[in-house]
Amino acid sequence: MEIKGKIAQPLGWRTRGQATIQKLPDEKVILAKSSFKPATEDKDEQNEWIIREFEDRFFGKSYAVPTFVGVREMVELEADLYDKMGYKKLSMDYDWKRDVDLETLTTRKVRNKELVYFETKPWVKVQEYSYVKDYWKVYAEKHDLVLKTPQDVKAYHSEYSEHIRNPKRRGINRSSKNTTLVDFKKWFAKAYKHHAYGLPNPDSPHYLSYRELDSFMAGLGVSGMLNALSNHRNKDFDKPNVIYRKEFLEKAVAELKKQFPSFDTSKVFRES
Repeated sequence: MEIKGKIAQPLGWRTRGQATIQKLPDEKVILAKSSFKPATEDKDEQNEWIIREFEDRFFGKSYAVPTFVGVREMVELEADLYDKMGYKKLSMDYDWKRDVDLETLTTRKVRNKELVYFETKPWVKVQEYSYVKDYWKVYAEKHDLVLKTPQDVKAYHSEYSEHIRNPKRRGINRSSKNTTLVDFKKWFAKAYKHHAYGLPNPDSPHYLSYRELDSFMAGLGVSGMLNALSNHRNKDFDKPNVIYRKEFLEKAVAELKKQFPSFDTSKVFRES
């Protein structure tokens, strides 16, 4: 049997997603990127990027990836093919190919944070895997959730276990996808188009075009802003203080305040 590498401490977040938290002297990092494309060719830098993103991830976060302009934009802009910066969803949660062994549930320190750790066991039936994998997408979106604590895992394990035991509950209600993130995008799109709450007019030096705003927001982990702006109609303008307060949205709003200094951020979230 061939030994391909040795490390002191691994990071494994899914079946084909591994990184090296701590190397051994004179040994290389072991890295399986699980389709991620860090903006560097250096393997050590890729490893550090994956560990950092894993620690700091939040629901809805995206990351920049180089890509090419689409055919539609080439036609609309009467342009040739050129490269540009796109954004891809950062998906680093467990892939549910095996069931969670709750007896092993604990936390382990990665670099700077204690995050959830667990071992796994086989599913009893392949249908259980298919259901739990699909239901996780709905559950995570409904709760704006990534798996970071034992409590996160226990809560989802309890819910999907109940559904597996009770076949009548197995239907996935995809209408529950109307999440806080979606609500915020709709609300901000309306506010931006109306220049409300201190958001800039087109003649302001701080104003961003819709495409520029879409790119800026994607960098904050809020993708799909261009669609929200395009789908908005002038009627039904939202009232202030209707968005539920979430940590990742608080960070995004703080960055929006830096871009738009006159933005009255007190109008965003619901009162406690």
